[in-house]
Amino acid sequence: MRVARTPAGVRVDLLGTAPGRGAYVHRDPACVGAALRKGALAIALRTRLAQEELARLRNDIEEALQAT
Repeated sequence: MRVARTPAGVRVDLLGTAPGRGAYVHRDPACVGAALRKGALAIALRTRLAQEELARLRNDIEEALQAT
């Protein structure tokens, strides 16, 4: 699953076509949790993620995982 850093913020990119810097994470909930907890997504996206943005991103990823 691709996560993109866009001018509007960090978001899940289900189609893989959003402009901006992207990072990929396995669709396994354990991998997603580890990537967010350890800061791997923030490092790959070259940005800092505030706690509220991390919570929103985690929620968006969980919704995307349930939809597929």
